Amino acid sequence: MSGETGSLRYMAPEVADNLPYNHKSDVYSFGIILWEMTSYKKPYEGFSREAFYRRVVKGNERPVISKKWPKELGKLMGQCWDQDVSKRPNFDEILRKL
Repeated sequence: MSGETGSLRYMAPEVADNLPYNHKSDVYSFGIILWEMTSYKKPYEGFSREAFYRRVVKGNERPVISKKWPKELGKLMGQCWDQDVSKRPNFDEILRKL
């Protein structure tokens, strides 16, 4: 699959960069939603399209994981956001961890 599909703030970097993508892009989006539910904040609030591309897609910036959250939950979020798509867990792994 390829092409820009979805809301930018939840979009995996490879999708925003118009590169081929697969189900691991959904894992990235899930990790962002998990962060949003835990933080009660919108990810990348106030980022323009250009800032998102520069800071998230090319700069690998991710939301801050609070030290107050369970360590394993923060670790899972980080794994879901990995810039290396092949290192992201699949949903079976995520279910086992949750």
